Amino acid sequence: MKNLPKPRVYVAGPYSCQRRCRGLGVSLKAMREGIQASRKVIYEGMIPFCPWFDFMWALLDEEGILSKEWFYEYTSSFLVVCDVVYIHKIEKGSEGTLNEMLLAEKNGIPVVNSFKRLLSWRDKWIQRQQKV
Repeated sequence: MKNLPKPRVYVAGPYSCQRRCRGLGVSLKAMREGIQASRKVIYEGMIPFCPWFDFMWALLDEEGILSKEWFYEYTSSFLVVCDVVYIHKIEKGSEGTLNEMLLAEKNGIPVVNSFKRLLSWRDKWIQRQQKV
């Protein structure tokens, strides 16, 4: 059997919180949940893009030039080359997640909203790859 590529999964979900979280504007709980969701993707044989690791860019941005718009552009650039978008969690009013869903749909990228659906999508994706 030939060595097949692994599907690229953009993992989406809340990053910040509606109210200020300990003055940070980000929810450490949401970040932890997003990273854990991405880890599950790895364990199921897929390659995740985990936007919750973006915080490292912010920590290293001593010049203060990385804006919210830059982060949207950065993550969007990865989203459009992924095979599927997995919404691990949706929260009411999550502007970023909604924008990611719209961008995926605009680019013909499937969007799944549960891990069970992601696994089903993966199995079909693998079957298609084996036929090529």
